Order: sequence, then C-alpha cells, then structure tokens
Amino acid sequence: MEKLAPEAGKAQEDRFADYARTRDAATRDELISTNLGLAHQLARRFANRGEPHDDLVQVASLALVKAVDRFDPDHGATFSSFAVTSIVGELKRHFRDKAGRCVLHGESRSSTWSSVITSTSCPGTWARTYRRRARRGFQHDRGCRAGSA
Repeated sequence: MEKLAPEAGKAQEDRFADYARTRDAATRDELISTNLGLAHQLARRFANRGEPHDDLVQVASLALVKAVDRFDPDHGATFSSFAVTSIVGELKRHFRDKAGRCVLHGESRSSTWSSVITSTSCPGTWARTYRRRARRGFQHDRGCRAGSA
C-alpha cells in the first residue's frame, strides 16, 4: 500500500478531528472515499478462499464505514491502524459465519460430518477440514463449534 506523505497524513488527521467534532455527512463521505483503497486491498488479501471477490469488497467497505464512524482521533492511534484491525476482523467474522451456515444448512445436530459434506456446497478450505473430521469419525454435534452452541 502506498504510504501517505506527511502533509497528506496531517490533512487526514485534521479531517478526522473535524468529523469527530461536527459529524458532518460530507466529511464522512470524503473520509470513506479517501480510504476505500484500503478496504479493497484488505479484501484482496482474503481472495481465493471460496468466496466471491465482490462479497469480500462489500464486507470490507462496510467495515470501513463502521471504522470511520467509530474512530476517535483523541486516542492517539492512526486511522489506518485502527481501520486495518476493524476490516480484517469483519472479514474473518464473515468467513467464520459463512462456515457455520455451510455446515448447519438443513442438517440436524445428530448428522455425521460425511453426510454434512456431501449435502452442502462448502468452500474448498472448509470442506477439506470437514472431510478430515469425517474420516476421524467426529459427530456433527461434538466436532462443530457452530453446531455446539
């Protein structure tokens, strides 16, 4: 990612300070559009994991909007460090929730891993994990974190 020049970084800090004070919608939109490249870059880091790129960009963009709304410049951290943590967390949560939906879709808690795998269309990485668990004889209600809730 391209680093901001010191003047640009200072200008962005000033824009965040203005937004924190006024909560102006135009300032918010400017901050979001300025940092949208960060969301796209982080979405690309999670590409090729069985999820469409457009979905990842959408999750990352929404996380960026939330990060702009929650950021407090008085805490002393830079926005980029705060935003990266927030966006990566949302992307990981998206994959975690997607795995839970993939396994639990239409299955009872007593079904075996092998029946779950053959009856769902899981992304590659998750399906390999489930196949390994099926070979070991794990039951759906014992081996699945999402199913044991």
